[in-house]
Amino acid sequence: MQGRSVLVTGAAGSIGSELCRQLLTFEPRELHMIDNNESGLHDLSIELAEVSPDTVLKLWIGNIADERRVDAI
Repeated sequence: MQGRSVLVTGAAGSIGSELCRQLLTFEPRELHMIDNNESGLHDLSIELAEVSPDTVLKLWIGNIADERRVDAI
C-alpha cells in the first residue's frame, strides 16, 4: 500500500473507518474515502489527519449504488 492511492467505500461506518485507520499504517500516498454520511466523513478525516499527515485524504460524498457518481469520482 505504501505510496499508492487507496479507495475505501462506506468509510464513515464502523468497519470502513477501522479499515482507514489500519490502512494509514501502510503509508498510502492518498486515501480516498466515500460515504453518504458527510459529518461522519468529516469527523473521521480530522482524526486521520493527525495520525498520518503525509497521506492526502480525499473525501467523497456519495452512494456507491449511484454509478454516475462513482464514475465521476
